[in-house]
Amino acid sequence: MKRIATFLTMAICLSGLTAIQAQHIRISSNQLPGRPAVVADSTATAPARVSSVSIDTVRTAQLQGLLAQRQTLRKQIGEAEARRDMQLPAGSTPESQEEYRRQQDSLCLCLKSQLTDIDLQIGEFRTVRPERPMPPQRLVSQPAPQPEAPANGSSEGHEWVDLGLSVKWATCNVGAGKAEDSGTYLAWGEKAAKESYAWADYADAKNDRGTEFTTYGKGGKTVLDKADDVARQQWGGAWRMPTRKELEELKTKCSWTFVERDGQTGYEVKGPNGHSIFLPAAGCRNGKQLQGMGSDAGYWSVELDTEHPNSAWSLYFNSKVQGMGYSYRHFGRLVRAVVE
Repeated sequence: MKRIATFLTMAICLSGLTAIQAQHIRISSNQLPGRPAVVADSTATAPARVSSVSIDTVRTAQLQGLLAQRQTLRKQIGEAEARRDMQLPAGSTPESQEEYRRQQDSLCLCLKSQLTDIDLQIGEFRTVRPERPMPPQRLVSQPAPQPEAPANGSSEGHEWVDLGLSVKWATCNVGAGKAEDSGTYLAWGEKAAKESYAWADYADAKNDRGTEFTTYGKGGKTVLDKADDVARQQWGGAWRMPTRKELEELKTKCSWTFVERDGQTGYEVKGPNGHSIFLPAAGCRNGKQLQGMGSDAGYWSVELDTEHPNSAWSLYFNSKVQGMGYSYRHFGRLVRAVVE
């Protein structure tokens, strides 16, 4: 009997200790998934630790949820793009058909922005690991402070602004004389404006359906050659079109404010260091029409979307949202150049 009583007493003590520890531990919502946070009150006698096994289990479940969301979003984007080219019932006006297409484009923009955010979260899950205790750090002498880099400057006669990012951004679009000007509307990989922006007019297309291409596409190149980079060719020097990663950095690391300047609406994009550029909402050209002037715009990257070779990555925005997405290459969009 005495041995049984002793066993029961130990079980009760262990149960109470587990309950006390559970009150002092929670996973902070403002940390990266899987990164433990210890919260203790005045009754705690020692910091508690979150089991790495339980953290890995939570991370696995959350990652699976994100992968499922990505699959759903890709399906929804495909359905929206298919609906975009559907013809309305007989008797519908051209204006109603165009408005229907614009609604589908807006839906695709929002879905693609969500997809980009999901992709970034998945990337963090696959690179971030739970923290491990750091070894003691020895004090080392600090290097002398370096002079601050200039906030702005110029290269080959074109001005740039340092936003505190990995590259410096031009103050105006390719083909523009000032920040508020639209600049040149360009199909992806082309270097001059034209009257019509359709597959039949696209230089790299082998047919008017956008299913076969000469240089860039499935099984071929996915990044523009220097000879087809309009910023390199027109501005010279180290100027070039931005990569997808650099456009994503502009979107995620800067603050965006929709404003009006000199009669042109657009975004003031302010970098981490407080300096800013202006991106005009100058719309895009589709066929022979200019669409979305004053309300939205798209800015090309130098990269194709590998899963949709008829489309290239670009930064989209309207007055409410900004996002990365892929767009048909034949559209006439804008280019904002960068320099190292």
